[in-house]
Amino acid sequence: MREDASLTSLLVLVASSDERAFSIFYTRTKAKVFQTCLQICNDHSASEEVTTDVFRTVWLKAAAFDAKRSSPITWICAIARNRSIDWLRSNSRHLAASIDDALFVIDESQRTHEDAVLRGHYRLAIAAIAKLPEPKRQALNLAFFDELSGRDIALRLDTPVATVKSWIRRGLIDLRREFDDIPQNEPLYQLS
Repeated sequence: MREDASLTSLLVLVASSDERAFSIFYTRTKAKVFQTCLQICNDHSASEEVTTDVFRTVWLKAAAFDAKRSSPITWICAIARNRSIDWLRSNSRHLAASIDDALFVIDESQRTHEDAVLRGHYRLAIAAIAKLPEPKRQALNLAFFDELSGRDIALRLDTPVATVKSWIRRGLIDLRREFDDIPQNEPLYQLS
C-alpha cells in the first residue's frame, strides 16, 4: 500500500511533466514492465522496444491514471500487456505465442476474489470481441484498449469518422447480444 501511494504521487508529478519523478517511477517499475512484456512477446529485443513504448505512454498519459480504479502497477502492467499484444498482432510470425495467453498475464500480487470475477468478465469480453468481424473488432480495440477517439481511429485506419463510429456502435450492439445469450447462473471463474 505504501509503495502504491508513493507511485501514485510520482504519477501525479509525471502528469505535470516532472522529469525527475518520471525517472524515479521508471526505476521502480521498469523490471515489472519488462517482465510483463517478455512474458507476452517472448522476444528480448521486442520486449525492450515495447517497454520503451510503455514508458512513452506513461509520460504522455500519466494524467489519465485513476488511483480509484487501479494501483499504479496494475495500470502500467495493463498498458504493457496491451502494447505487447499490439506487437504480437503486428508481427504475425510471432502469433504462435498465443494472444489468448497474453490477454491473461496479470500481476500476481493483485489477485483477489474480485479480480477473479473481473478476469471471468474479461475472458467473456475477449471471447465475444474475437467473434466480431475485423473492422468492428479493430475499432473497438482501438477505442477501448488504446483509448483512442473516433477521429484518431479514423486517422489510423484511413477511414471516415462516420464509418469508424458505425463500426464501434454496431460492435457494441453485437457484444450486448452476445452477453444477453450468457445464462445468468453460469460461473465466470473457477476457484483453484
